[in-house]
Amino acid sequence: MASKSVASAGFQKCCVCISKDFDMIHIAALRYEYDDSTLTKLDSAHVLTKEAYVLFYQKRPSTTVEAARRKAVEMISSEKIVKAHQKSQVYISSEWLLKLSTFSDPGPVTNYSFLCRHGRLLPRRVDHLSSLCTAVPADLGHYLLHKFGGGPVVSELHHCLVCDKHWRWLQEKRAVEKLRFKQLDDAIRSTLYSGSVESLYSSYLPPSLISRTWFMSWEKFVNNPCSEPPGPVDNTVLLYKAKDGTERLKPLSNFMRIERELYIFLRAIYGGGPEVFLMDDPQWTESELSEVLSEVEKKMWKSNSNMYCISQFIL
Repeated sequence: MASKSVASAGFQKCCVCISKDFDMIHIAALRYEYDDSTLTKLDSAHVLTKEAYVLFYQKRPSTTVEAARRKAVEMISSEKIVKAHQKSQVYISSEWLLKLSTFSDPGPVTNYSFLCRHGRLLPRRVDHLSSLCTAVPADLGHYLLHKFGGGPVVSELHHCLVCDKHWRWLQEKRAVEKLRFKQLDDAIRSTLYSGSVESLYSSYLPPSLISRTWFMSWEKFVNNPCSEPPGPVDNTVLLYKAKDGTERLKPLSNFMRIERELYIFLRAIYGGGPEVFLMDDPQWTESELSEVLSEVEKKMWKSNSNMYCISQFIL
């Protein structure tokens, strides 16, 4: 006879007994009270009269951290703060100073919460600078940096011309992409409503797919001024290689349908792929897809002049 015990939070302990031939399993719910060094068996009626509670434990800071805190309190007295504005001062991350006052180990000083990789101000953080960094007396700042490491030392706050140029470019990029995507989407919808579906890829091809994860990253970029652009379109996560060597759509993969015109627009900007369609058959190879598209586009151009109206958003 084998016995296994599983203890859970609170009073309950469940004992599972399994016979040698595994033909019988006995499960008994036993309840115990855990009180430091003592263990007492209880009945169910007693347990039901008790109130639940949760214990929180806080790790004690090391003597080094405690000493640093006391030193910091001494050095940032109101009198010295006044003198600091008259003398030299350095800037420390407000987030890190909060860690110093509350964490058992605040770790190295991290001033990159408001600095760029060039050691100057992050353009997207300039408007919130007063809440991101704190001016402290220079001797205190150097003491903390020496004691905990990290940095860098910041004695003056300057805008970064390199990052500011990149920031402005990103702002323009997200605005243009968002606008052009909406214009193209509106043009496609207008074409569908007018009944001129022959000028759309969806009339000839299976629905186009795109990784939902990637598309959400792109949406975050165009809607959030603090987000970086996504990398290349990555649809490889939607496919698997079958035993016959063909690429097929992975069951339950995280994809979303998208008009092929919109997919082409995004791929033209970010690159990547591969192009994936919603179909049970194997996905087309590049050469097969090229042949299919050649025939489809001949029909599209021949059937409707609205093709030009939509293609201008893609080219």
